[in-house]
Amino acid sequence: MLPTAEAPELVFGLCSPIGTKNAKFISMLRANLLKFGYRSDDFKVTDLMKSVKIEGLTLKDAPIEDRYDTHIAYANRLRSLTGDNGALAMLCCSAINAFRQKAGKRYLEGQAYIFDQFKRGEEIQVLRQTYQKAFVLVSLYSSKENRVKYLSHRISSDHAVSKPTIDHEGEAKKLVKRDEDEQGEPFGQRLADAFSLADLFINLDNEQEAEHTLNRFLSALFGSNKISPTRDEYGMYIAKSAALRSLDLSRQVGAAIFSPRGQVQTLGCNEVPKAQGGTYWSSDADDARDYTLEGDENERIKKAILADTVRRLNQSGILPKIENIDEIVAQVLHESGKKGSPLKEAQLMDLLEFGRIIHAEMSAISDAARSGISIKSSILYCTTFPCHMCSKHIVAAGLARVAYIEPYPKSYAEQLHQDALFVGAGENKTDKVQFSPFIGISPLRFRELFERGRRKNDKGFFQEWMEGKPKPIVGYTIATYLDSETEKRLRIRDRLRELQAQGNLQITADATPSSALPPQGGLALAEGAPHTSEARPKQPASPGRGSRKPIAARSGSPKSARRINDSDE
Repeated sequence: MLPTAEAPELVFGLCSPIGTKNAKFISMLRANLLKFGYRSDDFKVTDLMKSVKIEGLTLKDAPIEDRYDTHIAYANRLRSLTGDNGALAMLCCSAINAFRQKAGKRYLEGQAYIFDQFKRGEEIQVLRQTYQKAFVLVSLYSSKENRVKYLSHRISSDHAVSKPTIDHEGEAKKLVKRDEDEQGEPFGQRLADAFSLADLFINLDNEQEAEHTLNRFLSALFGSNKISPTRDEYGMYIAKSAALRSLDLSRQVGAAIFSPRGQVQTLGCNEVPKAQGGTYWSSDADDARDYTLEGDENERIKKAILADTVRRLNQSGILPKIENIDEIVAQVLHESGKKGSPLKEAQLMDLLEFGRIIHAEMSAISDAARSGISIKSSILYCTTFPCHMCSKHIVAAGLARVAYIEPYPKSYAEQLHQDALFVGAGENKTDKVQFSPFIGISPLRFRELFERGRRKNDKGFFQEWMEGKPKPIVGYTIATYLDSETEKRLRIRDRLRELQAQGNLQITADATPSSALPPQGGLALAEGAPHTSEARPKQPASPGRGSRKPIAARSGSPKSARRINDSDE
């Protein structure tokens, strides 16, 4: 049998919008892990990339706006050079391997690694493929207002100004906008895509709530038998389940409406409506869903409108006359289909109303109306932020709150209905409908963390822990993830060596982000780095781990663990 660890290594990744105080959460996470006997060390992902010096780019540390801009550009360029949007995650695999080499161990029981932070879904995919259930993505929420305020003060401080000016606030807003999504940059940040992939969502604007949410998650992860879902966690899991019924050509969206007391009232998904009410099921003989038409009608009509606009501009005389207009139209339509292109991102291409499908939210509301179920003051859980068309019906239906996971940039809901709704977490002290980001354990981990068999021992008494003592529910063998980690580490090593040979970059030994890395420096990109025999002294057993003694602190803890400020870059 392949070996398993009593206290397997855990890997935590953070994802948050710019201006979020990640350091506060990292301290919270490390303290809570210690209760379960786990030693933790944290790494800045942007520090890891400093082991690679890219020709023509310079990283700045001040002022803060230049630091953010240069670090974002550096990460984008590294992804572009390697041709891999998961490159930074592979550097993290190298950092973990190097950390073990420093300790002279093949693997480290009771060790957690925290990486701050990720901006691409591909990075999350790399780490999930490598560490499987031992990888935990935590997405940290902080309101845009709080983040802009924090960044404005950081900018004014760096410029030796006592109070933020309008210009400082403008710089802060510009940083926030760039951070959200660099759609025009193929290797740029895609925060929205990465954020929604989390295993756990935390509201950092409420420290007490954040601590409670984190503690519940870790208790469930370590096999506690007394953690059950919150209403929001259950509601979002049901909404996610409803989404899986959809056969929409673009995305699966699910919605679930719950009464204020937590009772399921109605469900919906984005699907084509059928006569007599409801939407098509797979068993329907007259199935007329979009896949039977072999295309998306909304996409077809949008492109027809775009082509019509180009032709009419040519006929209007506003622009110089183009004789070969059909060729131009063909080029425009081709460009409008390319991800990241300016035409693809044009507002005209955001039109929604020509789709045959009924949106998940409207499906749930329609089902309630058809069945005579009152949904006044109820809560709607939706896997994606509602569009502006659904939002006005949500308001009119009398719903009190909407909880969502994925953002939806095409929605103008907040802009069009500021009088009737607002977006934000926390308590609703207004008469408006609250659209709140989901906080809690993600549907991705719902069954894994909440599904149990017996919760009692052989004597019939309640058993607090699934394994009799706290032990992470990860379900993998050591050999499995070590082999996968080695594959990722060697892949990025070989690619960086190729780029170095071409003169695009240099693999440096003087930009080591942590004293825990091998004596040669860098990120264990070279093979055969010698193991060290650093002693690992014992420390007193933690109450949370029973009789097992946790791994002790190492003298070579990463420098990043000793933070100077709350910078989140």
